[in-house]
Amino acid sequence: MDDNSAKTNDYGKAGDCVSGIKEIINDMVLFSSANKFFVFIMSITNLILSSLLIQKIDSATNKNISEAMGRRVVGKSLYKRCTFALKTYLDNYERRTEILFFHRSKS
Repeated sequence: MDDNSAKTNDYGKAGDCVSGIKEIINDMVLFSSANKFFVFIMSITNLILSSLLIQKIDSATNKNISEAMGRRVVGKSLYKRCTFALKTYLDNYERRTEILFFHRSKS
């Protein structure tokens, strides 16, 4: 057996798994100490996103809000509303052009 095969970790035993986790934590600590600005920016981003997520979960699970909404469907996404508005506009436009051509051909 050479030295490289003795150093490999296959995580076959519980002790090997714990040492692998310790190595990962050690790497994370070294990375965070070397890249403090990155860790700071990611922490701020994490705080902002988690607060937005908490607000969304709170509004979705709030009993008072759900009782006030009654049987109404929760609002659709902006994409669905825009596509619906565009489809409605195009349908109306097609009807107007059909009516216009119909009146011109009658004259």
